[in-house]
Amino acid sequence: MKMKKLAFWGCLALIWSLAASGLWAAQLGSEAQVVIPGSAQQIISVKYSRLQDPMVQPILQQVMPGGIARINAIITQAGLRPRDVRRVDFATFSLRKGLGMITVLEGNFLHFDRARFFQPTKKQPRPPHFLGVHYYTTGGWDVYLPDNTTLVAGSLPELRQSIRAEQSAIPNLEANDRMSSLISGTQDTDAWSVLDASGARNVMMSLAGAQGKLGALLGNQFRGARYTLDFSDGVKLNLEVVARDSMAAATLSTGLQAALLYRAASEPNPMLKNLLGQVQVDSAGRHVFLQVSSPENQLAEIVNSPLFHSIMR
Repeated sequence: MKMKKLAFWGCLALIWSLAASGLWAAQLGSEAQVVIPGSAQQIISVKYSRLQDPMVQPILQQVMPGGIARINAIITQAGLRPRDVRRVDFATFSLRKGLGMITVLEGNFLHFDRARFFQPTKKQPRPPHFLGVHYYTTGGWDVYLPDNTTLVAGSLPELRQSIRAEQSAIPNLEANDRMSSLISGTQDTDAWSVLDASGARNVMMSLAGAQGKLGALLGNQFRGARYTLDFSDGVKLNLEVVARDSMAAATLSTGLQAALLYRAASEPNPMLKNLLGQVQVDSAGRHVFLQVSSPENQLAEIVNSPLFHSIMR
């Protein structure tokens, strides 16, 4: 299937104006934002219905931090239907020791059958709870429902941090202005992600490859990044990096273009060479934009390409 080419320069202005004016509503439910701790470092959101597409599923599974089989098992055990789940979100956040991650399902969970997860006994008539919130254990994960539209899963220490955030015992994502601002510029695409400053720096260093030292040169100039993936007509990948100021953004844009040209010149695979040559990079104010698109018959190639993995990993 031939894919329509996007008018990048006109689209760039449209993207910036919509993001700045807030016309693109955040595609993360209000309750989902409340249950994610404010120390979030990266959030990945995937449209669950797309995971039922045999062509797209293997690609999205590369984007996801894993656990799709476990998620499906929870959905089945709870007596839910695939159409009851709208999106699956993965959020990594800082813990006292290391990094934690929770999985958040958004949808309609009115028919969630708690009895399938817990059978009361005289010794334990009610499920275990933390801060008054009941949770259930299944398949190595602990699960709780803050409301009928949200399901949270993770290890018990991670789940407790989520409950603390939901109970306002610690700051939640709504208190993280920088990450919230990045989320407000996402679309309801098949997959999107937002990254903190450190994650943005790592992406740019990976994109630049061995010949680029953009991250090291710009140091703490990064403020965050976001990308969207859409498979409705081939694959469209849009990356936006937020820099400290317009000068840093211009430097980053110029350096990234040079690095990608170098990678294209040394790429032995003709398809990937052509793909790298079509990547469009530009800056507007503090924002750097990268856009690449590919037809449906090249989905596997682009997803397995170093360019794709530089952004997704």
